[in-house]
Amino acid sequence: MSDTKMKTDDIIKHFGYGNTFTSKKLFEFYRTHEADLNENTFRWRIYALKKEGLLSSVKRGVYVLDHRKKYHPELTRSTKMQYNIINNRFPYIEMSVWQTSWLDNFMNHQIYNAFTIFEVDKDVVNSVYNVLKEKKYNVFMNPTEKDVENYILGENAIIIRSMVKEAPVQEIGKFKVSKLEKILVDLFFDKILLTAYQGHEMKTIFKQVFNNYEINLTTLYRYARNRGIKDKIEKYIQDEIGIRHDA
Repeated sequence: MSDTKMKTDDIIKHFGYGNTFTSKKLFEFYRTHEADLNENTFRWRIYALKKEGLLSSVKRGVYVLDHRKKYHPELTRSTKMQYNIINNRFPYIEMSVWQTSWLDNFMNHQIYNAFTIFEVDKDVVNSVYNVLKEKKYNVFMNPTEKDVENYILGENAIIIRSMVKEAPVQEIGKFKVSKLEKILVDLFFDKILLTAYQGHEMKTIFKQVFNNYEINLTTLYRYARNRGIKDKIEKYIQDEIGIRHDA
C-alpha cells in the first residue's frame, strides 16, 4: 500500500471534507509524517490524490477534500435532434446547450415548462434561428421580457443567443453542454430570461449544487468576470451560500 493510501484517512481527519486549504498546509501536514519529503515527491502525492478523486483544486495552490460528484446531465431526445440539425448545417461553429429542466433537481418547486438554451457564435445567431424556425420549432432569438412572460414560460421553447467568451462547457458524448459553473453564473446574471429561478429558488439551487457537485470557483469567477458580474456573484456566494474562494 502506498504512502498516499496509508495517509488518506489521516488527511481526511485533519482537513475534513469541504474545507479549503493551501498547498503549503498540505505539505506541512505530510512533513509531520515524513520530515525528509521533497517538493517533487509532494507534487506526485497531489497528483495521486486527484486521480483518486479525493482532492480537487479550488484555485491555484488551494485544494478541498471532495466527496461530491461530477455533474453529467442528460439531454432529451428532442434537444439532441435540434443540436444535430444545427451541427449539420454549421459544422464548424462553436456551440453549447443546456436545458432549464436540469435545475429541477436542485429546486423546492419545479417550473411547469422548461426551455432549452443554445449558444452559438454571434455571427450565426440569425442563421441558426432561421434554420430552427424553418423546422417549425418554437424558437426565440435574444428574447425580451415580454417574450418571456407571454410565450417562453408558457411553452417548451428554444432560445438562441450568442456564446460568451470562454464559456465553461463539457462534452457529453458528441454534444457540448454548459458546465454547472456556467449555469450558476447565467442564473445569477440573466434576471429576465431566467426570472422564474430568481429569489429564494436561486439560493436553494446554489446551495444544492455546492453541496452535491464539484464546482471550480476559479472557472466560475473567470466566466463571471467575462459577464461583468464577478464581484457581485462572489459576494453573493460568500454571504448567502457561505462559500469562500480562499483558504
